[in-house]
Amino acid sequence: MINWDMIECLLKQSRPNHTGPFRVAIYSRMPYDDGQEATAEIHIKFMKLVLERDSLFRIEGVYSEFGVPFTDFSAMQEYQLIVEKCKAGKIDLVMIHDLSRLSKDCLHLMKNTEPLAQCQPEIGILSFRDQLLVMASDAAGWAEKMASGVYSACRLPYFVGFTPLPPDHCEI
Repeated sequence: MINWDMIECLLKQSRPNHTGPFRVAIYSRMPYDDGQEATAEIHIKFMKLVLERDSLFRIEGVYSEFGVPFTDFSAMQEYQLIVEKCKAGKIDLVMIHDLSRLSKDCLHLMKNTEPLAQCQPEIGILSFRDQLLVMASDAAGWAEKMASGVYSACRLPYFVGFTPLPPDHCEI
């Protein structure tokens, strides 16, 4: 079970005056054209079911694409639509089934999250299966910060599964 209180707390840190539900885009990318529609549909249905149970979140859109490699950002047309909506301030959180929907390696994860990292306020990326919340600005700079040895400037992903957070505690 995902710790929604922790997610709310982290998102509110970059949106102190936020009111109402957080706006969520669901993103599904499958690397092959054929035979993955059913799998993507199951992932999307499950993520929708989880989000619709909590009034803290409102689904702004579902974006999916097939046969698109994570190594070619220009081919990720649906993801680019999400980026544009994030830049316009219409999305607060991008929910994916797992991090492999954005990339299977750190280099491309950085490249593919860089456009989201430019958004203000910060955009959260929730990896449902991995139960991780990543702030886009952190994901975009991980390898660079780690390569330079500046670990203290690099927030790691927040594990948001099975971690109770006291209601009055928002220090992460």
